[in-house]
This record gives sequence, C-alpha cells and structure tokens, in this order.
Amino acid sequence: MIPGDTGPLGRNDSRLFAGLSPGDQLRLRETALALRAEASVLFIRFALKDAGIVAPIEPEVRDAATPVPSDDDLLHPQCRPMPDHYWRSDVLAAGATTCTADFAVLDRDGAVSGYFRWETSIEIAGGGADS
Repeated sequence: MIPGDTGPLGRNDSRLFAGLSPGDQLRLRETALALRAEASVLFIRFALKDAGIVAPIEPEVRDAATPVPSDDDLLHPQCRPMPDHYWRSDVLAAGATTCTADFAVLDRDGAVSGYFRWETSIEIAGGGADS
C-alpha cells in the first residue's frame, strides 16, 4: 500500500509465469519490501509436485560486485565484492506444476523470526518466444 492510497499495488494469485519455454532457465530471487530493511526473506527449499516441468530448483551462490555510496564522491559509487545468490532451474517441458517454497523471515541482525511456506504454481508456455 502507498500512504494515502486506498488500493493494493498488486495481488498474490499464487502463480509464477515468466513467459519461459522448454530449454530456458528459470531464476528466482527473494526480496522483502520492508521499510528501513528491518526484515528480509531467505528461501530455504523448493519442492515440485511434477518434476517433469522444471528441474529441481537449487541455490546458485556466486561472487558479485555490489555498488555502495562513496563518501568522497557520491556520483561515483564504489563496487565491493559480496557473495550473492539466486535459485535456478532448467525448464524441461510445457505445462504447470505446483511448487512449495519454504522460507525464513530474518531480522536486521540475521536472527530467524519465523519459518513459513508458500504454495504457488509455475506455468510454462508451450512454444517459442511468440507464444
């Protein structure tokens, strides 16, 4: 919600559809939209009902450069190395599968506030880029 607005910005219909086709790669990244970053979300695991639609979803951890403000020159941020991650899977076939995502909510210090489960559906189109 936006202060002063009366309607939601979006809705959760529990469907993930990214316009992917067989042969593509699915990448998922968690984020929490929390004021002042007082909470964050971390996926723990994904379970697929039909393993024939997408391959098992697994974490991919890599080194990345993250820009941070520079006190000396705010117009030219410095990039600092930090570990980064996302979840990846190969798209195997057209169709839909139920996906259960387990995740943790963490506070600013990284302490777990709770564990949760979200059931969603992943939908894959049947054709190429035109479908």
